[in-house]
Amino acid sequence: ADENVSYRLLIPFLDMCNHDRSSLHVLTGRAVPGGELKVVAGGPIQVGDQINISYGGGMVGNDRFIQDYGFLDNEDGYQMIAEQLIGKKKMAEGANAGRYMSIADRDRTMDNLRQTKMKDDIKLLEETTDTSLKLAI
Repeated sequence: ADENVSYRLLIPFLDMCNHDRSSLHVLTGRAVPGGELKVVAGGPIQVGDQINISYGGGMVGNDRFIQDYGFLDNEDGYQMIAEQLIGKKKMAEGANAGRYMSIADRDRTMDNLRQTKMKDDIKLLEETTDTSLKLAI
């Protein structure tokens, strides 16, 4: 497998593990063709216990959480995104990692956010059957 290629995978069983930043359990291995992934227990597990794993560590994960999973980990995540939008915090991951969001991207994002109101989004969610639209909202 190419060492420089990133893969995003739907992994039966592992995808049932919810995110918990404080989880003692760890997903380990290599997500490449022929690779192996496993959850390593970081503490005792009793029958019936829910197994959670951390989808990422620190604040770095939150920009990926919103893009990849559609949620932010906690209130700090909202603060981090807000700081990126106003140019106070660098992007944590992706092609622009380590750089500030460009002024054009910040302006475009803010313009898009100004075009919608919460009550409009709620009404649209109630009225539409378009799954893609619901996910975008």
